[in-house]
Amino acid sequence: MNWTIDNLILNLKYTWKIARGATDYKHNLLITVAANGRVGKGEVAPNTRYNEDVANTHLQFISFLDLVKRENIVTIEQLHYYIDKVNMNQSLKFGIEAAWVHLQLQSNPISEVFMIDPPTSLPTVFSIPILPSDQLATFISEHNIHRFKFLKIKIDATYGQELISTLATLTNAPLIIDANESFTEVNQLMKFQEAIQYPHVILIEQPLPAHQIVDYQMLKDISIYPIYGDESVIAQPNFDLLATQFHGINMKLMKAGGYSEGIRILKEAKRYGLKTMIGCMIESSLGIKSAFDIASLAEIHDLDGFLVVKDEPFGLLKELNGILYP
Repeated sequence: MNWTIDNLILNLKYTWKIARGATDYKHNLLITVAANGRVGKGEVAPNTRYNEDVANTHLQFISFLDLVKRENIVTIEQLHYYIDKVNMNQSLKFGIEAAWVHLQLQSNPISEVFMIDPPTSLPTVFSIPILPSDQLATFISEHNIHRFKFLKIKIDATYGQELISTLATLTNAPLIIDANESFTEVNQLMKFQEAIQYPHVILIEQPLPAHQIVDYQMLKDISIYPIYGDESVIAQPNFDLLATQFHGINMKLMKAGGYSEGIRILKEAKRYGLKTMIGCMIESSLGIKSAFDIASLAEIHDLDGFLVVKDEPFGLLKELNGILYP
């Protein structure tokens, strides 16, 4: 097997801003594995929230390559054995596993391997980045977001109320509010919730920092809206703890570290009575198609990251009237 890693620079259609920062491009990586005339590819989207970066990911891949360069990996258990021998980040684990799985499958669907119902289409949430409230109307018009059944708006604790109030004058679509850990206190968040004047808020995603476990346990009982964990949901999560903090979870394959763990997380969440959402980073359709293929396990699908990409390079998904198709 011949493994390689390459840069995947994704220029964006507009500035992507969340509470942690803003960017006009995303520097992802492309894992390729070739054997016997076949090729498999997987995407890596390093996440600075978990101290992942491109340089360290390259070094981790070299360590993995040193272990497997003479190996013909024939089972996923064998692949996981080598992955676990390297101290690598979760997004790289996913990219490596995805490339190997795609090599093995070729034209066979992921759903057959993992024995889940294959989706033929699904509606996706559309996410609005943080931007000045007086630019919302233009943004909505330019990107024709009325075609999406569900919306998400990125906010921070300072300007969130203003953005949502303005959005309410422009649409009444069901809304997810994503604060990306920007609130610091339960009382601060409750005042924000009480001030919301929007007709249909579905949920609030990760409003407080993940380490504020006791605050989340308090919040779960008093929150006006369902609270979903995102940054709190990583590989091998403690569901005994998560179930005391959240009403639901957002699983992302780049944080789970692979198909196998991502599927396990979604199934385990349901066993604990948690609602489920499947999400993504800013990725190409290569990475997001992987999430699409297992999306029947989730109730909410937040898979619009490739729609932010200018000149998306793979074309593995298409969107029509807010619905995704392979």
